[in-house]
Amino acid sequence: MKIISTALFFALVCFSFLPTKAQFKQIAEGPKFDEPEEGFAKILQMKNGNTFYIHITPKDGINIRVYDANHKEKAVKTISPAYESLDKKDDVRGIFEMNNDVVVFVNRDDDGDKLPRLHRMIFDGTSGNLKKQQIISIGKYTWRNRPFTTDPIIFFNIRKDPDSDNYALVNYDETEKDNTKRIEIVHYGSDHNEISRKFCFLADAKEAVSYFKDMIVLGSEKVCVLVDFYWKGERKQAGQSKTMMAISEKGKTLVDFIEMKIPNNLRGRWMTRYNTVSKKILCFLIAQTSSSIDRTGYGTLLFLTDPVAKSVAPLPDLKHSEKLHKGFKEIIDEKDFYEGLPQNIVVNDDGSFTVLNEEMTMITSSNGNGTNLGTLAVSTYDINGNLKSDYLIPKSHWVQSFNQLQPFYLAEREMAAQPLLKGNQYKSFVFINGTKNNYVLFNDTERNNDIVHAKKGARFGSDTKSKLVRVMGMTGDCDAFMYKLTGDDVLPKREYLFGEMEKGHALALLTISDYKKKNNTYATLMLDKSNTRTKMVSVVWQTPD
Repeated sequence: MKIISTALFFALVCFSFLPTKAQFKQIAEGPKFDEPEEGFAKILQMKNGNTFYIHITPKDGINIRVYDANHKEKAVKTISPAYESLDKKDDVRGIFEMNNDVVVFVNRDDDGDKLPRLHRMIFDGTSGNLKKQQIISIGKYTWRNRPFTTDPIIFFNIRKDPDSDNYALVNYDETEKDNTKRIEIVHYGSDHNEISRKFCFLADAKEAVSYFKDMIVLGSEKVCVLVDFYWKGERKQAGQSKTMMAISEKGKTLVDFIEMKIPNNLRGRWMTRYNTVSKKILCFLIAQTSSSIDRTGYGTLLFLTDPVAKSVAPLPDLKHSEKLHKGFKEIIDEKDFYEGLPQNIVVNDDGSFTVLNEEMTMITSSNGNGTNLGTLAVSTYDINGNLKSDYLIPKSHWVQSFNQLQPFYLAEREMAAQPLLKGNQYKSFVFINGTKNNYVLFNDTERNNDIVHAKKGARFGSDTKSKLVRVMGMTGDCDAFMYKLTGDDVLPKREYLFGEMEKGHALALLTISDYKKKNNTYATLMLDKSNTRTKMVSVVWQTPD
């Protein structure tokens, strides 16, 4: 294989990165309304053709806008939920379509006993009216008496089967002293009635302490939950741990288990995805390690779990191409190899899968703590884990937060709603698994338009210099950009999502957007910055090429 010279490499990429006109065709734009700046938000494109914009405010109820199949606004209403208001520690655990309705799950600590409660609200998918609301679960301890942890404890974990109208709830109680009651799996059908409810524990090792990791819902028949078990005390197994796939089947009293058999006793964060082609579950582990598995200090492992045969098989290490590492060094002018962390896995129609990696760096300064979300690597592997394509997308977003963002934050956001806080909602990326091509979208400053010829400069919160301008806030020169992942160049073309605007710029609240593959339609919220005196947004529908 011939080695491409540095000069030729730059020549190949420099013309492709300069931004061009948009490739997304705009279908329609709804009426303008005030920009949502706090609370939580989400857009849903329904199977009946309607589009829902949902804004869950801290104190002013739930604002809903309904658009018909022709993208005409047909309803605007504010719903008053039973919980009245939200505090900083409350959050939205899920929003999705179910049986032609919209279902919203809100986790809120009660004003009286301070115990967390999971509220389920069902909205009519045609009118937007609230059909039913109820509390379906209550936690057993409060924020004030939680054990100290650097990772937020989530009581209520919700997942929906993307291929059916079934979902599951895991009630997870880390303070429960009875190890047989720490994890409870509740399986729901399309009518929101329980299919099954059972606790998850090892019948022959009840002294093992369990820790919930992730889960998959397989229709009305199974819920598969990844669990870490850890033995404490003075027994022979003290200090040992096992990762198990717990399978809760309809009609069975107890759960079945498959041991994952993790090498080097690695423990960390997990993400699961079901592959409808192979009929197996992709189980992705990222764990801190002192070994040389990965230069970031993290080890990443991938397993295929067969929920029918109840077997597990490891896949080869998922590595980037030498072309991507070369591009990272020479385009971005970095000395080291690319060292991003996984944020999501998308299973493609042919059974291949795409891993979305992103650089993550914790920044502490007098201006506040936060996480810098850096350059992306989008890598697609075939069904057996062999690399098919690799793309490098330079960016730098500073997200202000007390707690550092963790790997897989993008996967956790999929079924929940986007928090609206300090402008962070504009500083993340979106991946679209399209009908013909895949795309990456994010907001950025125009000063990063020509990264190939950019000069290194000092950046906020860092002792090092970089070609990339770090986006701290959405300043006047920021726009929404898109990248079509096609061709052999490691650096895809950069294009304006809304086109170059004659007056001002336009951002997109991409983190609340929704893409429907069936009709190839992308719905997002556009902030038109042509009038700086007002902060007005509108729902925009587009079609990727």
